[in-house]
Amino acid sequence: MKNNLPLCEPQMMRENYIKKLNESSNPTQKAKEIAEDLFALDLTVYSSNYTFDSLVYSAMSRSQLDNNISLHPEQIRIIDEIHNNAALIVSAPTSFGKTFCVFEYISRYRPNNIVLIVPTLALVDEYLKKIIKKYKDFFWPI
Repeated sequence: MKNNLPLCEPQMMRENYIKKLNESSNPTQKAKEIAEDLFALDLTVYSSNYTFDSLVYSAMSRSQLDNNISLHPEQIRIIDEIHNNAALIVSAPTSFGKTFCVFEYISRYRPNNIVLIVPTLALVDEYLKKIIKKYKDFFWPI
């Protein structure tokens, strides 16, 4: 059997909690009920501001680009890794916030040069339009 992981394995526990939320008839209410557990499992995006700890975390992890966004722990880790290394390759699922991490890094540290490798020219154009449209006041003039 491939999945002979112990029940206490953190990633397996995270997945189980996400499934509970997904299967719930009222995911928001369910998240409020299990918010402490969600926060303890680093599922801060689901625990939202339902506990004192998540309120404090959200306040401390605010984006410099968008005050309505709190970065989740893995995004903060990526930004720190970019800052501490000359280069970084990030592979994460769609909607993880990879592009946002790059924008956040640029806004925080104002590097002289940055290289993004993307699979299509259309994506380069999309990023540029997104920066100009949403964050032009923040990035220009650099």
